[in-house]
Amino acid sequence: MPPRKVTAIVKHLVNARKIPPALRVAQRHFPESYRPFMRELQRLTRDGATCTRTLHDAGTAGLQALGALPAAHRDAPRCRKRPRVPSNRELAQKVFHNALAKLAEDGDAPLAMSLLQRLDASNALCPDSVTVSIVMRLLMTARGAAGMEAAFTALVRLVDDVELKADVSNTLLRLLCAHGDADMAINLIERIRRNQSERDAWTYHIALGACRAAVAEGSIAVEVAEGYAERLRGYMHEDGIEEDAVTFTILLDLAEQYPDANEAADRVSALMSEMDRKGIVPKLEVYTSAIKGFARCGGLESIHELLARMGAQGLEPDKWLWTLLIDVYAKEGQIDAVMDILQTMHDKGIDPDVRCYNHMLLAAKSLGLQEFGMEVLRQMRRNGIEPNYYTGAYTEQLGLDPEVLLGDEVLLGDEG
Repeated sequence: MPPRKVTAIVKHLVNARKIPPALRVAQRHFPESYRPFMRELQRLTRDGATCTRTLHDAGTAGLQALGALPAAHRDAPRCRKRPRVPSNRELAQKVFHNALAKLAEDGDAPLAMSLLQRLDASNALCPDSVTVSIVMRLLMTARGAAGMEAAFTALVRLVDDVELKADVSNTLLRLLCAHGDADMAINLIERIRRNQSERDAWTYHIALGACRAAVAEGSIAVEVAEGYAERLRGYMHEDGIEEDAVTFTILLDLAEQYPDANEAADRVSALMSEMDRKGIVPKLEVYTSAIKGFARCGGLESIHELLARMGAQGLEPDKWLWTLLIDVYAKEGQIDAVMDILQTMHDKGIDPDVRCYNHMLLAAKSLGLQEFGMEVLRQMRRNGIEPNYYTGAYTEQLGLDPEVLLGDEVLLGDEG
């Protein structure tokens, strides 16, 4: 049959969405009909109106066509004069990527997983980093728990087969950590290292962050998370990646979550000393995390030392650290220090928010300081701070009437 007639028949069958018959016709005239057939599949998989079942059939046909092509022709043509002409293998890869990407956009996990299984069974085409990126998108768009679980399983398997760039590894790690727990983060790091995929400091920071989040959510004990953190730090050392202020900020946040406040403070002190030994200059985030750790046990002396170090470095507290300090001093009953901080914030043009005032009201309630509570409410009104539900609750617990002090405002809003 003349090549033009074969091409016309194949095009007609593909347009009619009759993919298997089109493949059979094309196969009888391989390798001449291979490229026209693949071009039609490319066009079909780029068409936004193509249904998911047809996309699955097209992706499968592309894999089958490459497998049926004689091995000597799979990487042809290779011509120095025309380097941009895709090889037969690259054509099949584009069809597969197009089909899988469309299925991921539609969130059709069953068909996407079926297509990935066809890829596994293929001896002609291997998964690559583009495949991993598409399956990551599928994890975000998959409908239902079963679809997400299938996408997650596929991702974990692909990590063993594909050498990833650092940015892909980091994105994958974020997705898997959001989907699972710290165990999963450690497992993924070990797979990435075993596969010799790229990783950088952020790869390990994300995994450390997963340990911190797992403790905050109560899914693992802080002692277990610290064990994971030490393992990750060992991997960083083996990979020649130096720890920095970000590393220690996460470790300090983790230490601060120890149930025993004194133990938390001891861990914070040890980490700050380790930073000094390693010559790592603390940043504002490091100081904030350390102060949180000392605040739990009322370690005002240690907090004052940290504030002095900040001043020596030319660092000033931001809004969040000022709010934390207000909470610390208010709980210790040091009302004059609280008022000094408020004045300092005002002088520096930093406006306290409702959470800041709620911390003071909570302290006033705990210490039975009704007059101080009234002053806090007056300042809120003068500064135009909108009260929320917690403002009203703490005010009533102080034995005050919110309507008298705050007017007719409705005490509803975000958590404070």
